[in-house]
Amino acid sequence: MDAHDHELHQQLKELLFNIDPYQFEDVSAMLLRAMGFREVEVTSKSNDGGIDGHGQLKIGIVNVSAAFQCKRWTKTVSRPEIDAVRGATQGKFDQAIFLTTSSFTDGARKESIRSGCIPVVMIDGDAIVKLMIEHEIGVTKQPISISKIDENFFAEDSEIN
Repeated sequence: MDAHDHELHQQLKELLFNIDPYQFEDVSAMLLRAMGFREVEVTSKSNDGGIDGHGQLKIGIVNVSAAFQCKRWTKTVSRPEIDAVRGATQGKFDQAIFLTTSSFTDGARKESIRSGCIPVVMIDGDAIVKLMIEHEIGVTKQPISISKIDENFFAEDSEIN
């Protein structure tokens, strides 16, 4: 990662840490839509049943119903949080997605793929920032103009010679 990309990454991550938790839910919903999810909805602020939103992802001929949980945290997400989102989604959704501005413990990673249980996709702060840049959420890409010598202008048979 070059210096500019590193600085952009750090600035975007800092901005995510400083937005309201409900705004982070909205940013997460926008990100999921950009990645192909349809019918993405953020749940009500209270009585959300342990999930912050849900949506549908079509993969080939299969529709996957997914719920997502968002934590705008600096502390590491551990296994109990993965257990909680799984408990809130088991039997209601095919997939759970946990988005956080922080990172996940090894115990959380192991629990996310426990056999016989609904899988929990984990997206940490670094991955969120990369996906936001890739999908231009909260950032814009600008073309760079670079000047170079026009060899034809200086050719022997050009207008100036």
